[in-house]
Order: sequence, then structure tokens, then C-alpha cells
Amino acid sequence: MRLLGVAVLGCILSLALYQVWQLEPRWSAVVFIAITAVAISMCLARVFSDFLLIAILFCLPVASFVKFIWPDGYSVTANVAVAYSGLNNIGVVDFIIVGLYLSWFYRLFVVRQESMNWQFNQLDFFVLWFLFANIVATIGSIDSRLGVGATTYFLKYALLYFYLSRHFEERHLPWLLAAFAFTIAVETLLGTYQFATGKLVGLAIDKGLGNSETLNNFITVPGQGNYHRATGTLTEPHGLAQFLGMLLPFCGVLFLTPQLRPALRVLSIIAAGGASMTIVFTLARGPYIAVGVSLALGVVLILALWRERQIVPALAILLLLAALIAPFTADLLYDRLTRSLDTLSARFPVYWVALEVFADHALFGIGPGNWLWVWPSYDQDWLVLDWYSDLIHNDFLLVLVELGIFGLIPYIGMLLSASWALFNLARRRRDLAGRLALAAFIGVVCAEITNQVDPGFHEMSVNLLFWVLVSLSVALPRLRTGAGAALMVQAKLIPIR
Repeated sequence: MRLLGVAVLGCILSLALYQVWQLEPRWSAVVFIAITAVAISMCLARVFSDFLLIAILFCLPVASFVKFIWPDGYSVTANVAVAYSGLNNIGVVDFIIVGLYLSWFYRLFVVRQESMNWQFNQLDFFVLWFLFANIVATIGSIDSRLGVGATTYFLKYALLYFYLSRHFEERHLPWLLAAFAFTIAVETLLGTYQFATGKLVGLAIDKGLGNSETLNNFITVPGQGNYHRATGTLTEPHGLAQFLGMLLPFCGVLFLTPQLRPALRVLSIIAAGGASMTIVFTLARGPYIAVGVSLALGVVLILALWRERQIVPALAILLLLAALIAPFTADLLYDRLTRSLDTLSARFPVYWVALEVFADHALFGIGPGNWLWVWPSYDQDWLVLDWYSDLIHNDFLLVLVELGIFGLIPYIGMLLSASWALFNLARRRRDLAGRLALAAFIGVVCAEITNQVDPGFHEMSVNLLFWVLVSLSVALPRLRTGAGAALMVQAKLIPIR
């Protein structure tokens, strides 16, 4: 009753702020809900941080629903591509990150339940270096407002990494897997409905930065106008395919875990089927290749590291299922891989323009988010013809142009450090933590292969998932051997008579 009374008093306080009622109804509701939430959170201070950590994992499907903060002189209609260069935005993830750090400060300085005894590692160093490279490049950029927006965009994910990597514990493992399953279910159901009916396509882009032209650009394919490309809750099909491709390894690794509970293994194979089907419905060629290569790498690593031959019959079953559905998908996949090849060649000219820009700004780059203002002055031959083609469809080249060599070094360092930590853990351990590390490693590989042909990290859900996987590279090695035993079948002791 005492806790309920505190929550009621919080509601009364929000009602007593009579000036709030002079605002628009939606903002009045926001203030009322916020104050009530603060009151309830103070009642649940001991478990509030765990609640927020779990909540941010379940935000994976809705991370792309954001409100973009447009600088003066920019508009969503005329400058859609600006958002794809890392424009600052506000969404539910931002509020949860703020809540995580406030709850951590509360435990650290008020109740003194924790002590700040973090040990910084190599990955931390590269993350901070990359943040510093963004700041340095922003100082000398053409439009510093875009630089500040892109730097802030990276900063919030860096904050998430530092918190999640230090506070993820064994008790969060079931919630992590539940969040991944929930995400796949949402994207599969919505993506299938979009592909079948053409309705609800481009939800996030329509709410955040879309118009009829951009929606038509993403959801239709030249030469394949009869198909509606699935976008799920993300802004565009390539992002959805990359997103699910990063989650798919977890389904496969869990299915092949010998002592995992049977119900979880069944759910894993169902989720894998749903994710695979939705990836096909996106008609995104780059992720097709990335998923195929990364999963093949995963099979090789399971056989090489763990010598687990049960993967052979499992692959045989998967091949049989693929053969059964091939008559229904072969034509779709063949048409997508062979038609409209000119859309691929249209991206090549921008690479040459990007290299010319890099030659003049080799050390510190042109500034984060500033590529879209610089390239027209270098494209004297009108090689780049539309706003989507003027995006650099390669993450290494984009970082090199905007942040220079000074920014590319820590970017590659982050990828290599996280990948090596995950691979090394999978090599040393075969428990659940080691298996999840292998799945995360394959997910990072899938993301990076996709980023060579599509600008993936502009997508908020993809970026959030990527940093969750990077955080696991620090969190999983801290877990005790045998962590996650609650998800395994418990061996029965036979009494001795």
C-alpha cells in the first residue's frame, strides 16, 4: 500500500501542474505519463535498471520509429538522404538509455550498491577513439550542424555499449533470447503481410522521413513491379533483410545446441524458417549474399571448433526443406538476382567521386554527415543522378571520406576487437555463452558483408542490434562456465539401490 500511495501521489502531482493543461493534449499526456512513470520507477528502484535493460532489448523492432531533429534549412521532403547520413533523432531507445544511466547513478552515488571498478579494454579504447574522431572531423566540417547530429547519433549507441557490456548478467540470457524471438515474430508476421497485400509497407519511413517518392523507391523493384517488398518495422527492405540476417545465426546455433530444452529447439527452427522467408520477401540482393556467406561460415566453424557432427543430419533436413519450397521461390530469387542489374552499376560512379573527395581530405575527412553537401562540387560529369545513388554504399569508404584515416583506424579496430573476442570465446567454450558468442560473431560478419553494398548502420534497428552484439563480446566472457543452465535439460540422477 505504501508503494501504491507513492504512485498515486505522483499522479496527483502531475494533475496539480495546471500549466500543463495549456499545452496540446498529446504533450499534456506525455507530461502526465512521464511524472507517473518516475513515481513508479522510484518505487521499483531496485529492479528498475533490470526492467530498462530488458526493455531496450525488446525495443529492437521499434527502434526505427523516431522523430528526426532537422536543422534549419533542411526539410524531410527535399533532404531525405540527410537522414541516412546519421541525422540526430529521438525515439524510445533514447529515453531508455537516459533511464539506464540515471538508475546507475542512483545505485552508484545514492544507495551505494555498486562501485565503479570498470576495467577498460581494447574495444573501449577504439570506441572512444572513434567518438573523438567524429568530434575532430565535426570541427572542420562544412556544416557543423550535420556533424553534431551524426556525432550525437553515434554517441547514444556508444553509451548503450558501455552500459550493456558491464551490466549484462546471466539472469538476462533468457530475456535476450525472448527479445530476439519476439523481434523475429513481429518482423515475420508484418513482413509477410506487406509482401502479400502491399499494405502497411514502409511504416517507419512513412512516419519518420518518408513521402510518396521515397516509399516508391524502396518498395518497388525495376522489372518486378508485381511484388511488394517487405520492410517490417524498419525504414526499407535492405535494412530488414540485414536485421534478420544478424538474428538468424542465433536460431541456427540454438537449434544445434545438444542439451537445449526441446521446446526451445522447436521454437528456434520455427523462428529460423520465418526469418528466412521474410528475408526472401525483402528482395534485397546484398543481404541474400551476406546471409548465405555468413551462415556457410558458421557451419564451417561449428564443425572445425566443436567437432559436432550432428550438424550434418540437420543440414540434410534443411536442404530437403529448401528443395520442397524451391518451386515456389526459385523464380522470385532468379528474377531478383538477374533483373535490374543497372541499379548495381549505378552505384559505382559514386565510389570514384568519393575517392576524389578523400584525396583532398585524407587525414580527418570532410566531417560526419557532410558527404551529401560535398560530393556535388566534385561530380563535374554528373555521374550521380539521384539521391539514393549518391549515398556511398560501402561503410569503409563512407567512414574514410567523412572521418579520414584518423576515423577509419578505430572503426576497423572496433570491428576486429569485437569479432576476435566473440570468436575467441566460441573457440574456448561450448556452453551456452560460447554458442551465443559464435552466433553473435556470425551476425557481425553478416552485418559487415551487407555494409559493403548497402549503407546499413543508418537504420536504427540495425544499429541497435549491432551494438547489442558488440556488447556481448564484453559481457559473455564474464559469465561463469555453464551459464544459462535454466535453459538446458537437467540431467536426472539415478538413485543407487
